[in-house]
Amino acid sequence: MKARKSYTSIVIEQEIAAARTLVWETLLDFLETSAEGYLVEGNPSPHGLGATLEQVSPNCNRLEEVISFEPPWRRVYEVTIEGVPLLQGTSMIIDRGDNSLLVWSIVIDPFSDEISETCLEQIRSAAKTTIEIIATKLESIEK
Repeated sequence: MKARKSYTSIVIEQEIAAARTLVWETLLDFLETSAEGYLVEGNPSPHGLGATLEQVSPNCNRLEEVISFEPPWRRVYEVTIEGVPLLQGTSMIIDRGDNSLLVWSIVIDPFSDEISETCLEQIRSAAKTTIEIIATKLESIEK
């Protein structure tokens, strides 16, 4: 029997005191701004299917291409990083009454070198920071 492949997964979530559509719009605007615009605009323009962002950070430059786009609740993207065979991320927004739950999950094919471990930590940190920035921004508007 062939051994099952093991993947690393990361899930970060935070409840935000704002409506789902507002969280969705703020997330997309933040992603576009943080990457200084799209290398390729998607369908629908600019954030949709096929949209490609370049994220630059120390030891971890990466391209993110949107592979599923379901406004206003789910965006799935595939990340291209040298030496990493598979990395996919999903950001999903769930209604919680007047609030929303922003869930960000990342699935990665395991790898072992130090640069990749550093890169994985940067990706984890970027997702967590993005959620915190969006929550802080929207919750300050609501008050």
